[in-house]
Amino acid sequence: MSDISLSKAVRSNLLSLQDTASMMAKTQERLSTGNKVNSALDNPTNFFTASALNSRANDLNALMDGMANGIQTLEAADNGLSSVTKARQDKSFKGVSFELDGATAAAAGALVIGGTAGTVATGGTSVSTVSGSATAGAVFGTTVAGDITVQVGSNTAVNVTLGAADSIDAVITKLNANSTLKAQGFSASKNTAGTSLVFTSESNRAITLTGANATAPTTGVTSGAQTASAFTARTVDSIVSDINSNTTLSSKVRASNDNSKLRIENLLTSADVKIGGLSGGKVTSGTAAIGTSDVGKNTVRGDLIKQFNDLRQQLDRTAEDASFNGINLLRGDALKLTFNETGSSSLTVQAKDAKA
Repeated sequence: MSDISLSKAVRSNLLSLQDTASMMAKTQERLSTGNKVNSALDNPTNFFTASALNSRANDLNALMDGMANGIQTLEAADNGLSSVTKARQDKSFKGVSFELDGATAAAAGALVIGGTAGTVATGGTSVSTVSGSATAGAVFGTTVAGDITVQVGSNTAVNVTLGAADSIDAVITKLNANSTLKAQGFSASKNTAGTSLVFTSESNRAITLTGANATAPTTGVTSGAQTASAFTARTVDSIVSDINSNTTLSSKVRASNDNSKLRIENLLTSADVKIGGLSGGKVTSGTAAIGTSDVGKNTVRGDLIKQFNDLRQQLDRTAEDASFNGINLLRGDALKLTFNETGSSSLTVQAKDAKA
């Protein structure tokens, strides 16, 4: 058998075909795997770099899955808390708003706790001067039960006995009824608004008020002139402050300012609240303050109190259902969120007190 010899050109073509076949096989492998480097023989540096990056990507994906689960757990706990909060806030208080009648102001109206409709309960609690400070005490001092000395110019001083609950009209009547003061040219009246005592003297004589509890008004009154010792009717906000700071009433009623009206809310669940000292639906005083109004008890809250134990059980059951992937923050479980591959950066979330 004779030897087969290949020319140089044929050998070159065969080598080219082999290289082409190898390149086609490599291309098919890259197409099937999607990787440019499939083994360390192709490119060691790129292969090991890609392998490390793939491992890190897998770790990051695992962290993202864990964080997503943690977010879902927090959302489940938030939904549970929202349901619990909504159930706890499902209560209402009955209230009535009253206007203040500041023009009449002697004794104050009263808040009377308890009682039934149409009757006045005993043992009520009064909030003093709720309608306005138009009393002798507001004009002459904090307590005026006793004598007030009025001196016109250099004339003999005159003692007038006033009471702490005297209205502005009562003070005027007592002063003008004194014959000595009248002879000295002294007269008392009130301003148009009914909020000030107005003293008038003759012959440019000054008016001086003295006494253990007296506060002197402006002096140096001239003939025909007037000096006023003014009082200010109490505002709704000041009355609200007095009512809410009253320890006897704090657990029974709550006051607020309802567009310049005095609003009284009944916090009781077993009795109505009776508001006394009313006239024509307004808080007033004096002989006209004989009207009353009732603020109904809180029947909704009373029913909630009766069902309190059942409500707590329902809240606990709601909290038991607020779980995700077996982790319930409202039950006291701990949720750990990891932020890197080694676990050195993490956050643990756990409820401090998970009971209703």
